[in-house]
Amino acid sequence: SAYWRQVIYDDWDEQRLGFRIALTKRVFDDFTTISGGYLFEYVRVLDMTRHFGPIFQEAEGGEFVGKVFFSINRDTRDSATDPTSGYFVGFDTYLASKALGGSNNYYKLEFKAVNYYPFLHDWFVLTTGFKTGTLGMIGGGRVPIYDRYFLGGGDSIRGFPYRSIGPVDEDDHNFGGQFMYVFTAELSHPIYGPVRGAFFVDVGDVMEDRFGPLEAPNVGIGYGLRIKLPGVQTPIRLDLAYPIYCNQEDVSRRPRFHFNM
Repeated sequence: SAYWRQVIYDDWDEQRLGFRIALTKRVFDDFTTISGGYLFEYVRVLDMTRHFGPIFQEAEGGEFVGKVFFSINRDTRDSATDPTSGYFVGFDTYLASKALGGSNNYYKLEFKAVNYYPFLHDWFVLTTGFKTGTLGMIGGGRVPIYDRYFLGGGDSIRGFPYRSIGPVDEDDHNFGGQFMYVFTAELSHPIYGPVRGAFFVDVGDVMEDRFGPLEAPNVGIGYGLRIKLPGVQTPIRLDLAYPIYCNQEDVSRRPRFHFNM
């Protein structure tokens, strides 16, 4: 596959032009797959907010990324887009290297697991999930900002602004971390027809270094709706969440609304 992609964040933009080649094979049974391949791309960080500190200004510009990757996944879910039973477990790793055409040498390791448990005639579904990841430069230094971890928002820790969780500089601007973890628990129940409700709690944090001390995690709780529209494979998610514990000094404790699909 080949791609050109632009992502517009609040404080800077990222452009990626590249290609990816991979091989995937099922092993052992119909639920387990292994994948491996090579990715090469040119990444540009541009339109950086000018009043940000040197950590951000140094990140502006373009770099090449050449990396090999490998993953192994086991997926027994009854649906990839709207699961109600089964589980998913996956491990991903990649190595970026100058020898592979890139500008930097660094690695990334991630583990993810999620389980769906229906009960009481499938009226209720309990979903529990955990994800953790670490990355680091080979030879010291920080991994480029376009590959570091940022948490917060409707797809990670609800109740917090998008990409607001992570280490900050002296001006309280989040520059991304090199170790993260997220735990999620959600209990959904029927309301009427294609609409379900869900109570949830999200717990997690991002740290600057994988060997740094663990701090008290950020915790968000809330309630949301899951709406399935005709012809749409995945439900629309409308969540209202509140950060009951926040260790980000620049994030206010107030209810926040999240939309996701």
